[in-house]
Amino acid sequence: MFFKTVRALELLLVLMATHDSQIIRQFSTVYLRKIITTLWVSLPTDDQIKTKNLLIERFIAEPIPVVKKNIADVIGQLGKLLIPQQ
Repeated sequence: MFFKTVRALELLLVLMATHDSQIIRQFSTVYLRKIITTLWVSLPTDDQIKTKNLLIERFIAEPIPVVKKNIADVIGQLGKLLIPQQ
């Protein structure tokens, strides 16, 4: 299945960051939230850093509130993986 590949993660990030359509950006973040934690370990370290930076940049720059919230959801999902629970 395509959504179980790192390539899917990469393409969804591109759509989230560059697509003109709000709906495409929004749907890409919904799918990103679902797959990012399972595919994160498959990303090279450099790509992990780029991904974190891209998510923050897009969160700051996104003008549409619902898309911004979905980007925050992706960041939160990734945070659950990267920040140790106490």
